[in-house]
Formats: sequence, C-alpha cells, structure tokens
Amino acid sequence: MSQTDPRYTIKGASEAQQQAVDFLASQFLLTDERLGSITKEFRRRMEEGLAADGRVLKMIPSYITQRPTGTETGSYFAIDLGGTNLRVLQVTLDGKGGVSTEHQKFVLTEDAKSRSLFDFTAQ
Repeated sequence: MSQTDPRYTIKGASEAQQQAVDFLASQFLLTDERLGSITKEFRRRMEEGLAADGRVLKMIPSYITQRPTGTETGSYFAIDLGGTNLRVLQVTLDGKGGVSTEHQKFVLTEDAKSRSLFDFTAQ
C-alpha cells in the first residue's frame, strides 16, 4: 500500500505504527484476480477429493441428484457428534413446502468421551 487506506487509519498512531497497520491490512486484501485464482484452486482440490481417497482435501459425495421441489414428505434425522456435544435434529417435511424441526443437545460427560463411540450413541 503506497497510500494509507482511510479504513485502516489509526488516530494518534506514529508514522511507523501506521505503516505497520498498512502492511498488515495489505496482507488480507485480495485482488479480483487473486480471489479468482484461489477459487479455481479450491474447486480443483474439491474435485480431486471427490475423485479419489488420499487427496489433500477429503470430500464425501452427497449423492444429491436434484433440487427439492417442496413436495417431499417424511421425517429425517441428523446427528452431530463433536468433541463436547451430541446434537440430534429431526426435520419433518409436510409435502406442501412446510418444515418443522425438533432438536436436542447433550453435553458429553468425561465418562461418555472415554467409552466406545457406538456404546455411547446406542444409549
């Protein structure tokens, strides 16, 4: 940055401090060309990850073949097991575009964390 960007001007800063802020801010600014390059590389890595195991970016195929129409019906569950919580979500679709959800969150105890994952989730 040859000129201070007013968004990053620090009132009362010395010239050296302002130069340091300008330098740091410049590290986070992306040109359209650089953003396009990053996007292209990210997409390439995703496609690589979907094509084979052992790639830099691991991907799991979703098997979604079409967009929802709103006429779908039924109840569907999602389970998220993290390091400290277990979250369970039930989504019910009414076939008329309506959705209702119910969810519960459980804090994992130290005992639960030390047990087998399958023993814990089966309870």
